[in-house]
Amino acid sequence: MVTVGQVSVLMKPVDRGAVLGAIEAIDSNGTSGSVLIVDDDPRARTLYTRLVLDALPGCSIETAEHGGVALRMLETQLEPPILVILDLVMPEVDGLTVLERLRAERRTRHVPVLLVSGRLLTPADLSRLDHALVLYQTKDLLSPSEAVAVVQQAAAGRTLLPQPTSVLVKQALVYVHAHFGRSLARHDIALAVGVSENYLSQIFHRELGISPLEYLSRLRIHSAKELLSTTRHSITSIAERVGFEDPAYFSRVFHKQVGTSPHLFRQYG
Repeated sequence: MVTVGQVSVLMKPVDRGAVLGAIEAIDSNGTSGSVLIVDDDPRARTLYTRLVLDALPGCSIETAEHGGVALRMLETQLEPPILVILDLVMPEVDGLTVLERLRAERRTRHVPVLLVSGRLLTPADLSRLDHALVLYQTKDLLSPSEAVAVVQQAAAGRTLLPQPTSVLVKQALVYVHAHFGRSLARHDIALAVGVSENYLSQIFHRELGISPLEYLSRLRIHSAKELLSTTRHSITSIAERVGFEDPAYFSRVFHKQVGTSPHLFRQYG
């Protein structure tokens, strides 16, 4: 079953394989009941509906275009859903507010939630995500197979970290999200969290399946891809903005992860 304290967040745009693996992993208690999909993007609601139909063919599906609609639906349902797929950023009532209401009500406090985010986490987000049965996994940094493996292991109860230890990993993530644009070493992350470097690597890898420095590298390249697509900053400037002091080294790491150079990525996408 899904264990208290596991947190996994999917960042948009969401990979079909990663979401499908997460849905299948969450549904370890059966395939009947309803699934509630809450997202203000109609394309995302369509995608998640198809994924649920594939993963949980015995379930009915309900959708809501924002958190306020979802809360009203939950109030009138005779039985709570077996799963809520929830966007983080929505107009009127956001995903974190819906999550807090779910956890405040006795009848919904144990409903698993798959939280979807299109932005980096902040300390304020982390404190509001401190609930049981909330899956959080960073999309576009883990490969689909890595992402599915992490969620499946969590759902099966294997190699899960105790909640206080898991919180340390989340604190490390928040620190990396805030500081990845400057020079950052494993020592800096460990010092910010208050643990040794080796212990940080151990618990980080158990929670996310990769090391802190590999995570940092992938986050930087992910951010560089967004800047290449949405700005006209020079490649050298972008390299500096995402934490690479050497543009040549940035180009090598970019090519290794993306399969093409920053210049060709900007030109052809």
